[in-house]
Amino acid sequence: MADIRTFFSLEDTEEILSAIAGAEARTSGEIRVRIEKKAGRDPLAKARAAFEDMGMRATEAKSGVMFYVSVEDRRFAILGDDGINEKVPGGFWDSVKDAVLAKFRQKQFAIGLAGGINMAGEKLAEYFPFERATGMNCLTRYPMKNNFGFRIADFGLKKKILFLLSVLVAVTAAALQAEPAYPQAQEKYVNDFAGILTSTDRATIGEMLKNLEKQTGIEMTIVTIKTVSDYSTGDPDIETFSTNLFNSWGVGRKKDNNGIMMLVSRDDRRMRIELGEGYGFVYDAAMQQVIEKTMLPFFKGGYYSRAFTKARAK
Repeated sequence: MADIRTFFSLEDTEEILSAIAGAEARTSGEIRVRIEKKAGRDPLAKARAAFEDMGMRATEAKSGVMFYVSVEDRRFAILGDDGINEKVPGGFWDSVKDAVLAKFRQKQFAIGLAGGINMAGEKLAEYFPFERATGMNCLTRYPMKNNFGFRIADFGLKKKILFLLSVLVAVTAAALQAEPAYPQAQEKYVNDFAGILTSTDRATIGEMLKNLEKQTGIEMTIVTIKTVSDYSTGDPDIETFSTNLFNSWGVGRKKDNNGIMMLVSRDDRRMRIELGEGYGFVYDAAMQQVIEKTMLPFFKGGYYSRAFTKARAK
């Protein structure tokens, strides 16, 4: 599969991300975009295989939609799962395809995809509204793939404190080794045990958080792990694991209780932001919005460093 960054600028990517974000903010369905270099002799069969590979049939309501683009073959397809296909009126997908291709012919690829995503999103929102009780759409339990599948990005929140990042620190403890249940931090600001950041990214983000602490007194730490199950803590979920790790680390100034820690569990496809008691419960919902509406779109596309710096900039 071709790297999407070969075909889209960062600005184009963010436009498509924003379209997916706006659509998925209103639906429990899932929208993804697959970009490949060449589809071969049977583009539709290749698109169907990609649909399966991306786990699009895993939505509970069968409400997944995938936009497929084969660059060298100049092929484009839209695939919907059974649930959404049964709901939309006849000819709907053809109308979406025509709208997208009209922009493609003008070499406005990002605009075309964004427009098609918006059209699909309207129908998904109509037939499969967002699950407010869980705050999730249907594929959040499935592993991330670097295939331009994203969800929810709302860049409108303005309070900088709500976008300051930190992640729990984890050690690569093997199940058969006698490692401590909760690991010790190897670095103060960034511990990338999942290996999703480059050395340059780690240094840049670390310096950013170091400056933040100097300017505001807020200590933040960013950590990535592969999966919570790698650690023999007995914690039943990521929420419990993150709270216990935060406490064991003692993140933040003790007198202020102002630490912030964000856990990214790559293979569990989960994130959590843990706050010191000094912030109070009023910030809990806001931290969830940081995850849902700012971080996940970039993480799903493999733009890990961008996810952190984008959120911090807000």
